[in-house]
Amino acid sequence: KGMMQKVSICCALVIKPKVILLDEPMVGLDPRAIKELKEIVLELRDQGVTVLISTHMLEMVEELWDVMFVMEKSHIIGS
Repeated sequence: KGMMQKVSICCALVIKPKVILLDEPMVGLDPRAIKELKEIVLELRDQGVTVLISTHMLEMVEELWDVMFVMEKSHIIGS
């Protein structure tokens, strides 16, 4: 799964998106790959790309967000 996750992320970045949605992007990645992905997300943000991350692992992404929403049953219940 980890290699497919890496390939999927690379394919998404190749088109130089203005907005990218990552759904549980850390799942299946080793610690080194997670660190690299976080660096990529921060670089994208600095380039003006909107990065949306859907995850249950808040501690993994807490240093990446500018805005965070907590959702339950398709409704925002906190930010």
